[in-house]
Amino acid sequence: FGIGVPQATPTVEPELWSRMPTGVSLVSTRLQGSRTKSESRLVDYLNNLKTSLDAFDTAPIDAFGFACTGTSYLVGAQEEERHLGACAAAFGYPIVSSAQAIRAALKELGLRRVALFAPYPSWLIKASEAYWAACGLEIVSTATVALDTADTRNVYLVRTPMVLEAAAALQWEKADAIVMTGTGMPTLRAIPELARRSGRPVLSSNRWLAGALL
Repeated sequence: FGIGVPQATPTVEPELWSRMPTGVSLVSTRLQGSRTKSESRLVDYLNNLKTSLDAFDTAPIDAFGFACTGTSYLVGAQEEERHLGACAAAFGYPIVSSAQAIRAALKELGLRRVALFAPYPSWLIKASEAYWAACGLEIVSTATVALDTADTRNVYLVRTPMVLEAAAALQWEKADAIVMTGTGMPTLRAIPELARRSGRPVLSSNRWLAGALL
């Protein structure tokens, strides 16, 4: 599988690798965007996707994962599908985004009411809530990390204890599931504990992108 990861992230590759069975390989390309403006950077990742895919050269890619959920929120589900579909047709392999992977999982499991944990600035949290609502989900609670997120790359400073502490603010008793969005945030060690505390299924961007690729 090929994966496109945000240009500064240290998180996506190790989390996806940990979900892959023997005999499956991952090769990465960096998504490219603005070094100064977070909102522009996230949209650039999609607009520059063909350049990122060209970097694979002749690598025999079977499927590609677009590992940036924030991009999907800013462009919307229809533009996301249109652009990824065009790239899939041009390069000859299926492409799925982390947001699409979560949507598919929630639909398959029949879960509609979501408690959303999002380590984002307020403008991106609002965009994420709008994205999920447009996809037919009900956001019943939202929580974020106690961190300066004005630059979205600060999510790479988040660690599992911070996730568990901040997620306690979620009102998950109203939810069918907890969604941990943001591929730059470590989630795999937090998921079992959140599931134990809440008694709810816990979905994350990286875990379900790996599942969608498989």
